[in-house]
Amino acid sequence: MRDHLSERRWFLGFSLLVLIPPSCANDDVDPIDDAACEKLLKERESVDAIDWLKTPSASSKIHCAMSDEQALAIAVKLQELGATSLLAFVDEPGKTQSPNPKPMTDEGMVVRLPSDAKRRAAIFQLYAKQTRSVGYAPQADTGQSSLFIRWSPR
Repeated sequence: MRDHLSERRWFLGFSLLVLIPPSCANDDVDPIDDAACEKLLKERESVDAIDWLKTPSASSKIHCAMSDEQALAIAVKLQELGATSLLAFVDEPGKTQSPNPKPMTDEGMVVRLPSDAKRRAAIFQLYAKQTRSVGYAPQADTGQSSLFIRWSPR
């Protein structure tokens, strides 16, 4: 029985290591905090991330390892989890009226957080996974109103 239990623990530990990328102890905490999100929202024009990702385009909107479909899946999941809004940013101020505004494709989106504790916890779990995949340690939930979730590994 002991050997069987040891094997199961080893397999579970190995599976978690493979399926959930760990953040290394030396990883910096995600530098885009609530204040940085608010600054982005004040200084940059934003568009609804889901609407933008659903808008047909001749070329990929996300210029990194993640596809537009993968980015949309993350955005839709965040919305399902209770995010109150998902905002991508326009590279050139004043250009949101163009047919295909160009958000910060190499970065990510600002996610407005709900007040409900369970919904916040679910969003923070997805945020942590995505943040670790780009080499940062995720921020803790300290009551902030927003998170910055990156599209893809840097």
